Amino acid sequence: MIHKWIGALLIIAGCGGSGFSMAYRQMKRERTLEQLEQVLTHMECELKYRLTPLPDLCVMASQCVDGTLKLVLKEFSRELERMVLPDAYSCMQSVLNKTGVSDRDIRELLMETGRSLGRYDLEGQLKGIGHIKERCSIRLEEVRARKAEQIRCYRVLGLSAGAALVILMV
Repeated sequence: MIHKWIGALLIIAGCGGSGFSMAYRQMKRERTLEQLEQVLTHMECELKYRLTPLPDLCVMASQCVDGTLKLVLKEFSRELERMVLPDAYSCMQSVLNKTGVSDRDIRELLMETGRSLGRYDLEGQLKGIGHIKERCSIRLEEVRARKAEQIRCYRVLGLSAGAALVILMV
């Protein structure tokens, strides 16, 4: 009998952990979008007032953030310095494949950043960054609007799934 109770607790803990993990990914997504918005603002200012070269710009921007975005920006800078690939877009695509950024929206915004940087003159790059920053802000507001509801749903779903499995097994 004690084995059934231990098994039941492990099932509930496992499913609950899965739900809490999904909630954590949602919070991490919000944080990454906030950091991306911050990076884009930093890049915009650096380009506008100092005309910083692109590899240096990415290194400077990576110092403002942490986590996956920091890794992506540093690797992007290395790819740009090596210049094995023909343009910044290809470099960003290569970096995203290496680093494994899985969130579709963040990946899309970073690809758009790679497409804008180094391709146009200064004004074109600034307009591109402004457009990407605007899209990032929209996505961030969407995430924030649904944040509390989604996190609660993920947690409840995980615990409920665990309880349902226990009921089915008993």
